[in-house]
Amino acid sequence: MVGMNYDSMILCKLYLTFLFPLFPDSVVIDFDENSLTRCKEQFNDLKQLTEQMSTSGMDVDCGSELQFLSLTANERCALQCRVVRHALTAYHAQLTSDDMHNELKTCLGVEVQKLADLLDSTSDSDRLATIVKQMTSLLAHQAQLGAQLRGLEGEGEPLSCHELCEVVMRRVRSLELLVRRNAQELAEIRKRSSS
Repeated sequence: MVGMNYDSMILCKLYLTFLFPLFPDSVVIDFDENSLTRCKEQFNDLKQLTEQMSTSGMDVDCGSELQFLSLTANERCALQCRVVRHALTAYHAQLTSDDMHNELKTCLGVEVQKLADLLDSTSDSDRLATIVKQMTSLLAHQAQLGAQLRGLEGEGEPLSCHELCEVVMRRVRSLELLVRRNAQELAEIRKRSSS
């Protein structure tokens, strides 16, 4: 493989791995099967986040799957951090564009900044992948809430108390599910990191 650049070498290794799955010993790759699967999942999650961000009007390119796989672990972490930072910016922009109380905006803005600061201290790609998933959910829920607010403002007559309670209860149930999923993912990360 003399004269090949690193991307070509990775592409060749991956191509050979999928071309000759019956002879895994004859091909040397940089990832074991679990690592490759995990990296592909991380890329898919990152791609989902960038797609969610594009619906919010912020276009961020995370490259192709092959480019992601060819990055070192530190480079993948840096890319994940960069995309999450942009997602936090998009989230904060949505908060300021939505009609909210100033106190709530200020409080959430401080929390967004704390999360951005925590990204600097995180170099574990699995933890960052969880943050990416949570950020994707957060942006999706924010977009949903914004649409609901605009829908409520656009209606001619206000909702009855009963209808408003139903809307709130549906939202609470969806947030409870999100919290449960996030708690399970965090428990799995803690379990893996303690092993």
